[in-house]
Amino acid sequence: MWAIVFILGAVVATFVIWLLNRKFSIK
Repeated sequence: MWAIVFILGAVVATFVIWLLNRKFSIK
């Protein structure tokens, strides 16, 4: 149970960081 929550949290965090990197890399 907690492993699934932890994995989902890690995936969401990675996706958010990736979006921020794409957003701020376009100048």
